[in-house]
Amino acid sequence: MSALSHSEATTAQLHLIEHPSRVPATRLLVGRYAASLSHARGARQVARLLWITPHRLSADAVRRQLVESNIDASLEPGIKTLSRLAESIVSMDPTAPAVVPNAASRWLVEQAIAELHQSGKLRVLAGVAQRSGLADAVEQMIGQLKTRGITAGRFATWAKHKRRSNRDRELAAVLSLYQQRLDEAHAADRFDLTRLAADCLASTKVEQRWDLVVVDGFASFAYYERQLLLHLAQRAGETYIALPTLDQAERRELVSTARRTKQWLVDEWPSLEVTEHRDPDASPSTALEHLADQVFVPPDQAAPPEQEALATLEQLQVISSADSYDEAVTIARRIKSLLNAKVSASEILVVVPNLQAERRRLDEVLQVYGVPASFTVPATLGEAPAIRALGSLLSITADDWPFRRVLALVSSGLFGLFDGELEEPPWRTLRGAAEWLVRDLQIATGRESLLRAVRAMAAASDKAKAAGERPSDRQAVAATTLTVFEKLNQACMALPSTASPREWVAACERLARAVGLVLEPRQPSAWQAVREAAAWIERVAVAASVPLPRWSASDWLAQLNDWAERVSLAKPLDEEGRVRVVPVSVARFAHARHVFVVGMDEQAFSSAIGGGGLYSEQRYDEMVAADSSGRAVSATPAHERTMQAFHSVVTAASESLTFSYAALDGSGQSTPASPMLIEACRTFGDQLLGLLEATPRISPLPPDGAMPSSFRDWRLSAVHEADQQSPKLLASLIGSELAEPMNRSLVDSLELLHHRARGDSFGPMEGVLSSEKVRRWFADRYGPDHQWSTSQLETYATCPYKFLMQNVLRIQPLGEATLAVDYGRRGSILHSVFSELHQRLDLIARDLLLSQHPEAEYEKHLASAIHLAKLDLTNFGLEGVLNELLVREITKWARKYREQHVEYDARSRDFDEPMRPTQFEWRFGKASRESDDEESEDSTDVPYTLDLGDGMQVLLGGRIDRLDTGKVHGTDVLQVIDYKSASKHPLKEEEMTSGRKLQPPLYALAAAELLSTREQPIVPLKAGYWVLRDKGFADHNTQELYVVQAGQVAATKDWQRLDEAIRERIRELVFGVRAAEFPMVNTDDKCTSACDLSHVCRVAQTRSLGKAWPPIQDDTQEATDGNA
Repeated sequence: MSALSHSEATTAQLHLIEHPSRVPATRLLVGRYAASLSHARGARQVARLLWITPHRLSADAVRRQLVESNIDASLEPGIKTLSRLAESIVSMDPTAPAVVPNAASRWLVEQAIAELHQSGKLRVLAGVAQRSGLADAVEQMIGQLKTRGITAGRFATWAKHKRRSNRDRELAAVLSLYQQRLDEAHAADRFDLTRLAADCLASTKVEQRWDLVVVDGFASFAYYERQLLLHLAQRAGETYIALPTLDQAERRELVSTARRTKQWLVDEWPSLEVTEHRDPDASPSTALEHLADQVFVPPDQAAPPEQEALATLEQLQVISSADSYDEAVTIARRIKSLLNAKVSASEILVVVPNLQAERRRLDEVLQVYGVPASFTVPATLGEAPAIRALGSLLSITADDWPFRRVLALVSSGLFGLFDGELEEPPWRTLRGAAEWLVRDLQIATGRESLLRAVRAMAAASDKAKAAGERPSDRQAVAATTLTVFEKLNQACMALPSTASPREWVAACERLARAVGLVLEPRQPSAWQAVREAAAWIERVAVAASVPLPRWSASDWLAQLNDWAERVSLAKPLDEEGRVRVVPVSVARFAHARHVFVVGMDEQAFSSAIGGGGLYSEQRYDEMVAADSSGRAVSATPAHERTMQAFHSVVTAASESLTFSYAALDGSGQSTPASPMLIEACRTFGDQLLGLLEATPRISPLPPDGAMPSSFRDWRLSAVHEADQQSPKLLASLIGSELAEPMNRSLVDSLELLHHRARGDSFGPMEGVLSSEKVRRWFADRYGPDHQWSTSQLETYATCPYKFLMQNVLRIQPLGEATLAVDYGRRGSILHSVFSELHQRLDLIARDLLLSQHPEAEYEKHLASAIHLAKLDLTNFGLEGVLNELLVREITKWARKYREQHVEYDARSRDFDEPMRPTQFEWRFGKASRESDDEESEDSTDVPYTLDLGDGMQVLLGGRIDRLDTGKVHGTDVLQVIDYKSASKHPLKEEEMTSGRKLQPPLYALAAAELLSTREQPIVPLKAGYWVLRDKGFADHNTQELYVVQAGQVAATKDWQRLDEAIRERIRELVFGVRAAEFPMVNTDDKCTSACDLSHVCRVAQTRSLGKAWPPIQDDTQEATDGNA
């Protein structure tokens, strides 16, 4: 059992102290330990003392008790966790195997599986050999086996039995190869640490001895932990081991584990001295003590609570919350109230059964409420922002720059490549400009596609500047951001195709520098962990004579993502003065005055104790029983672990214990509480069980009468009380410097809501601006020299507020890659196809109308025109798919176009010269910034001057899709055509007089005036829409303006009436814009369903309040105006 002599072993004394779980022997042992420390100090000797605890929280508690015992200062009191002790022992032996980190041992598991799979030795497991889940399960199995002391050889012997399956034998082969690789590398995994320490003590390589060893806080020990303790006891003068073996007979599950450990000690150490330690005042007097004594006692044997326990029932609280977030908020408020009552944060403990899943939510809420907290579950590598950013960058490269991930990269503040301020509006930053461009291009995927588009637009910007023209917004942004996109491309392309782990680390560091990503900001341990993992894998591969791994980019990304989930970051030492947040497995090592148990839903403790895996507990017990050496150790059954874990939580509190759970699920349905919580409530009968039936409080406000615990609560309570005619709290918030700048934003929001929700007329919040300075600005901006477009006038007539957003504030929706029709692109393709088609047919026979060309000839040139249009379209990714669908639609409509032209041409066949297209994309007035070069060569920069009467004129500019000319009775005539691809697009009189459809008649007037000469005037006959999916240029889609009869030109009666009404309406629209009146009104009740500005428009609210435009004046006001 040890290399020590028999005489040395027999002189060692081993003491077992039995105690109830509710009454630990820690304080008793601290007194003994403190006395030994003082004795050694008084004798001027080095204290050879050792206190072993299962967890660092237990070690911290022992140190605090030692300080409270008034001992002299001790820099090294010898208090260690069992794992730290094992590490220190192994470090004393230079010949001991190196303990590899988790990442390296995981890689060895994967290598063992891959090697056996490639050699054909895995048949049953072949289907899952390449999945990470198998490696996960094997890792768990290795831990379970080594914890029980079952070696790879013993497992292989067990698997060879004829009753075992082929799966068992294949798993044994995996474990054997894995262990062989470790041995060849002279290495060990984390499960071997205590075995190595026991081996070191068993040999003479480590000569450490102790006068006193204390082992406290344990109930059981794994196989090699037992061996290590025996060796420690043999090297110590005295050893004290405390075990919670004392409890009522009715609750044997709570102490069965400790009693099995006691039996092992009795068997191994015949001279064991056993003493009992009980509380002198054994009878429970408080509610907490009654709960600890009666939980899990069968109902027919349970003792009812005494009067003193009922009098302190407020120590126990049960909170049913609306959902998980509300539960976290409620707990945060309770904790904050304790902190405000001068309770130290270190005296508060939060226990969470599923802490790994709830950690982020709890952390966020506790920060909002200003609660300093320390989580015992360390953050994973993937929680470091720099590591997440690097993984995102690598995935973008691997997947050829998908839209949403490129967008996330550009908008992330972690990449310094996109830092920088811009002087030219509307983009203030280089990052904002790059994000806008990516959204606007909407290239679904494709690095080359994105770069090609940006390069082309940047070149167009340079060309426009060289010609003295102003580039479009898209071109300007492309020119500004091209450099950073090129740098990003170069950095990504510099990555190797394959590399070793350490080479990939170096490549990523170069990539990070190129894009301005700081890999080691405030968490150097994150990237350091990646470095160490890569280095260890190479070290183990070389030592085990395994080929050095060469990973592709996708392999490296998969490995990095795997580490991000599995590798834990070094925990900062920041627990002092903080609320401790621990999982159930740690709760038994921590005690506090106030304990909160969060997440007590139905699955709480079943998930907390774990389970599952390749083998059941019963099968592991079979392996233990089959161990011929008889030295393997069985694990504690699951039901016992569950009961022991909950009892440790119950006994962790000394003053108050609060349970909470989410009583409703996401759909508002009731959810049951944990059976453990029901059992706890049962000990007090209906007084606590009734709380589980209570309806959860569903309100974001703090409970009535409670003071705000955070700025969030302060804000919510202040607004709520102000709405109840009690503005004091709101006044204090607004006047507090602590609440800046939040209070200023709140005031602005409340003022906006106040104006929107009240009154029967429109105000500044609904777009009607009353400032004289603002009105003067609009009057000047849209004065006599402003060139209007018909779309501006139509937008204002339809929705004045939309005009303000789009034309004045220039607010644009963020582009999103969606599978939807781009109507603008569809119209552009239509114009291009028909323009090219008519030009080709005119070159063949100028004297023939379109309908007179043979059908075969028409089809031939139509196909050529469509092919030419496709050359200018994107043919990759999502946009390419949409463009292909659009072209197919247009091809179908274009065939119908010839049939429509038959009817159209027939109407003018008797003219002196029938109507035929003479201009496509003919522009009048100054070109807009967004216009392209595909316009008629006969376009003019001269705008059309529209006379509105009383000396008022406005300038109009625009572009006409198609202009047809002809001659009737010796008079030149024209018709204006606007192509539409909708199924219906009628031109109604009401739409023209209201200003919502002004383009056809105004374009006709403009073309007639600007193309006429004194010698050769031109008369506008018709204007309207050519609706491809309807009947073309039909009467219901057009408006007749003039007729020519017997050489006489006359306006139609309808046009005479419409002309006057349209001019008057335009006059009103221009006055409205100059008066800064942009009310939030729209006659279309469904306007928000297809509007890009629906997220910033509150037209539904104005309608619900009955606000009208123009304002309705009462009789008194009208009389006053009349007298004036």
